[in-house]
Amino acid sequence: MCRRETQAVTAVSVIMPVRDGERFLAEALRSVLSQSFGDFELLVVLDHSADGSEEIAQAHAREDSRIRVLDNSGEGLVDALNAGLAAARGELIARLDADDRMHAGRLERQRFVLLADPDISLVGSAAIVIDADSRAIGRIRVPATDAAIRARLPRGNAFVHSSVMFRRAAFTAAGGYRDDFPLNEDYDLWLRLAATGRLANIAEPLVDHRRHGEAVSARNAERQRLERRLCLLAWKRDKGLIGEAAHARLRARLTELSARVVDLEADPAAWRDGDLALFAAALPELGSADVRALARLVGASARSGAVSRLAHLRFMLEARVISRLAYARACRPAVRALEQHAAAARR
Repeated sequence: MCRRETQAVTAVSVIMPVRDGERFLAEALRSVLSQSFGDFELLVVLDHSADGSEEIAQAHAREDSRIRVLDNSGEGLVDALNAGLAAARGELIARLDADDRMHAGRLERQRFVLLADPDISLVGSAAIVIDADSRAIGRIRVPATDAAIRARLPRGNAFVHSSVMFRRAAFTAAGGYRDDFPLNEDYDLWLRLAATGRLANIAEPLVDHRRHGEAVSARNAERQRLERRLCLLAWKRDKGLIGEAAHARLRARLTELSARVVDLEADPAAWRDGDLALFAAALPELGSADVRALARLVGASARSGAVSRLAHLRFMLEARVISRLAYARACRPAVRALEQHAAAARR
């Protein structure tokens, strides 16, 4: 544990789970310690690391008493996050992954937003995408206003998890992080936080989000996409937007779709007779990025000779025109429900 601890309440608690993160951990820690706003604590939650993460965290804790090093008594990211939240002393909670970095003014900017408007439960920001060598390779743009965020959520994640700051009270009211969707614990939480107050993003990048081959999202991309779709389906069921039978039917369809995507990504010639019908039936449940990915798979299978040119062209027409209208219709009830949550939270 760190050398000195105090029971004083702090303004912001930063939660950083770490599992075998020695490669980038020191850089992440330094970015927090370099903040322009200094009234924070940094809780580093060790999640059964087998590398030098603990030594790095403890060395920094000996140099700065704002760092506390904790052990995750559970297993996995959700347990580590909840362990950090349980130990946090701040009423405002900020997140950072152990391979990402904060910009120097991040905590100050986001704290100002939350203090200026008590109706806002959660604020995130845009992000610069960096690679394993810390070179900027892209940018993640995010919807900024509450209305734009609620319009995006039924289509996918509207927040960069490493960029968010939220109120502890809102987090508790929403039920906290859950392990129902372990690769989308953040998206699951945002859908529930939407009922506690308004949501916001700062359009300016306040974090660097690192993409590298060792990241969980890189190793489990299709599984993560499937889980996000299933998370939204469960939310729709829980809110009464779809019934139990529809939930079961759509869940089975999306699970089958995901399995076929994995197979066809490995071998485009492994096409089966029912794949085209399965893909077409799933289009109303898929966002534009997923539709484009399916179109690329069908194209690769057509080039391999497993799909006829006519069938390929027919699917492309459906993907480009029909699916957009169907998807927009499918999203409307969820957007309306999220808007109703916003109105209820303001009352």
